[in-house]
Amino acid sequence: MCKKIILSFLLILLGSCASYESIYKGSGKSFLIGSIELGNKNLISYKIKNNLNRYISEKKNVENSYKIEFLADRKILITSKDGRGNAKTFELSVTVDLTAIRNNIQYKKTFIESFSYQNNSNKFNLRSYEKNITTNMINKLTSEIVNYLAS
Repeated sequence: MCKKIILSFLLILLGSCASYESIYKGSGKSFLIGSIELGNKNLISYKIKNNLNRYISEKKNVENSYKIEFLADRKILITSKDGRGNAKTFELSVTVDLTAIRNNIQYKKTFIESFSYQNNSNKFNLRSYEKNITTNMINKLTSEIVNYLAS
């Protein structure tokens, strides 16, 4: 009896995996990036550029390719303080101002991600936490940029 239950559970589990489909497969739209120019040269800009490198075309003058320029910026704001004036909570925000040019038509859009978090007495842990948050935000913003360009 127990073997039948386990076997039926495994069959159901394996059968449900057949509906996997890639995120970008359904859109049917593709795009290429001809060039990427950074407005400011900081770590966030370089990480976004590295994430977008897979969409850069090998050929220089590909028709319907985008020329991309963007400004990326990160800000940490103190949102609340305790009674002694020490920071209690922070808000980290990453902003990307994107300008995409395709067939002499200019598209502009601003992408913003923000995250609030508590202060930590151990500053090393706080900085590494901020670094992890920033990396996750950059990955999410890159995904949003790709979806915007593909549409």
